Amino acid sequence: MKKIIKYDLLSNIFLVLSLAMIAASFFLKYRNLYQYEIIFITVLLYLTSSLLHHHFDKSLTFEIVLEYILIGALAFLIIFGIAV
Repeated sequence: MKKIIKYDLLSNIFLVLSLAMIAASFFLKYRNLYQYEIIFITVLLYLTSSLLHHHFDKSLTFEIVLEYILIGALAFLIIFGIAV
């Protein structure tokens, strides 16, 4: 039961913070520097929550860490390219 609460709590926190970051980026659409910071923080939040999930699940390996870093970097570059 405690594992379910940890996973659900982590997922819900990630979801709420991501939605708040997306909403903030819409309010600051004329300030590119703030948008890039928000995108970067959201990617860091994604990396942190996914790595914590695998750490709690005891399935964290170097390949998983590398995969999440590359996906986060790709997402940042795609959004960075669209926002410009």
